[in-house]
Amino acid sequence: MKKEVKTICKKMIRIPGILFIAMSVCLVSCSDDDDKAPGSAELIQKHDLPGTYSIEISPSFMGGIPVSSGTYEAAITNEGDGVLRLNFGGFQALPMPFVMSADVQFTLS
Repeated sequence: MKKEVKTICKKMIRIPGILFIAMSVCLVSCSDDDDKAPGSAELIQKHDLPGTYSIEISPSFMGGIPVSSGTYEAAITNEGDGVLRLNFGGFQALPMPFVMSADVQFTLS
């Protein structure tokens, strides 16, 4: 009877030891949180974002059904420090009673 008790006690001591080692390895494992993410300027250069694009424009009044739709040329320029500018002007498609222009700056992150 004493032999069985000693064997069980030795196994019971090993299990928490193994669990402790496994948990300590999990807690000190590497993570990608320390990796430096590329900055906005690097992303703009990497993906060659500035240029002239053909965009689809669909203006609508007060979020309703689009008045018209059309394709137009727009320019995206690099303003520096991760800022891009979208610019187009003179868009008008029938039956629009007005000429539409846009000059928008946005920050890439």
